[in-house]
Amino acid sequence: MKDQHFQEIVIGALLHDIGKVVQRSRDDPARARHQEFGKGWFDDLPQDTKDYLGHGVSDYILRHHLLSRADPKRDLLDASVPGRGDLLLVCEADNLSAGERKEDPDEEGKDLTFDLSLPLYSIFNKIELLSGLQQRGFKAYPAYDLYCEEIPFPALPSNLSPADYGRLLQSFQEGLEQRTSDPVQHLLNLLEAHFSFVPSETAYKEGDPRTYPDVSLFDHLKVTAAVASCLYHFFRSQGKAPGDLSWEEIADRTEPRYLLVAGDFRACRTSSTLSPTGRP
Repeated sequence: MKDQHFQEIVIGALLHDIGKVVQRSRDDPARARHQEFGKGWFDDLPQDTKDYLGHGVSDYILRHHLLSRADPKRDLLDASVPGRGDLLLVCEADNLSAGERKEDPDEEGKDLTFDLSLPLYSIFNKIELLSGLQQRGFKAYPAYDLYCEEIPFPALPSNLSPADYGRLLQSFQEGLEQRTSDPVQHLLNLLEAHFSFVPSETAYKEGDPRTYPDVSLFDHLKVTAAVASCLYHFFRSQGKAPGDLSWEEIADRTEPRYLLVAGDFRACRTSSTLSPTGRP
């Protein structure tokens, strides 16, 4: 990935919500917002790690939301910065990636309970059998990482503690101390290994199991980076520099900008493509 600005946008998108992990690992999570926790975490990284990831990444961690004019921290956290359309690009990618959380605009945010200790629930909880949803025990994941010896499997829900998140974050940081020629792939691997079994969002509606979080933080970060990549290349193909883009241009969803590629490898078996002699 030779385009350094593009690489910084992708890494910024991959790390934009790292502050959620930091916040959930603290005993005082209400002290600041996840953006601020994330910015502080990044700023405290060793200098060579920040050089490796890109110093501008901290901007995407701090400013990936659009805030209301009445918000007291708007000047500090808002993604609308003159000449920084790239921040808005990640903001839009984040919005699209978080689409599973969106409801009727008139109902959005109402009656939600926030619980930072909430685990990641299994997506299979939402499959309705003849017995319905309410009569079956819902399952959730412990704070697994992909280095564990056992196969990650959902069990009866158990709250995740600050110590659980602290352990994952510490191991993640240790992984960042390694160096490869491809920082993006390296970061993807580390994020998958550590944050595949913690939720992206911890808000839900009391008494409504369908709202329990079942999208992992890793999946949200990966999709955000993928959408940000698409937006970057879409506008570059039109001769537009990301930094010069307005929110109206970026947030316009009336034109096709994305292609989803799917593949089916079920029939790709060596035995079906080789003759008895081993030749094609």
